[in-house]
Amino acid sequence: MATAKTAGAIKENRPETLVSFIERRIETAIAEGEYPGGTRLSPATLSKEFAVSHIPVREALSSLAAKGFIDYRQARGFFTRELSVDELNDIYTWRTVLETEAFRLAMPKITEDDISEMRDLIKEESHKLSAADRLEFLELNRRFHFVAFNRVESPVLLHLLNYLWDITKPYTAAELIESTQGHEDHLRQLALFEARDIDGMIEAMDAHRGYRRNKHRDREARLGEPAPAKKAPAKKARVRKPAPRKSTGGT
Repeated sequence: MATAKTAGAIKENRPETLVSFIERRIETAIAEGEYPGGTRLSPATLSKEFAVSHIPVREALSSLAAKGFIDYRQARGFFTRELSVDELNDIYTWRTVLETEAFRLAMPKITEDDISEMRDLIKEESHKLSAADRLEFLELNRRFHFVAFNRVESPVLLHLLNYLWDITKPYTAAELIESTQGHEDHLRQLALFEARDIDGMIEAMDAHRGYRRNKHRDREARLGEPAPAKKAPAKKARVRKPAPRKSTGGT
């Protein structure tokens, strides 16, 4: 999140649309864990940190809420979302259904230009495998998959896929699956696209989603484990003082 150190940089590097810039910065801060699940996002506080008026901040928050990235609670405001395995499973259930259909529709329409674009994206992401570049890698990852999805020629299906990918962002940014593994998956998937192997691509994506589900299930299980009980300090043995010896008389 922007702080006093970055407020000046924001003014100097504002993009054409201020709202989109603020939206991306809020999204990045949440994805990087600066705000735990359930944190209230105050437009007034954020506007001070960004050194802008509260109007573009509120518009950015409203946009993120519409995408499902954060929650809006009536009369209470904007909050970061609570992440759970149950929600992730629900999201991935519908992603599996829709992406499977998307691959079946799109694969016959993939062009050599599409393959070339995928290859360029893989090359670009090979330079974004460090933890510091995680969010940039995820953007390239999304662009890679949507090269194919954009071939479905169904605005409704494409809208639904974008929505599901938007609300998955807090999970994918958690670095439970390293960028290097994602990059290797893309290299294998590129070969499947080149071969126009629909079933192979569907199987590869099912495996990838299943791996992520398991990672989050393991993470939630670890977070739910009770902290180990502290051992009570050992009691020191009491040393009994010898009883005073009775006098036997005599001088």
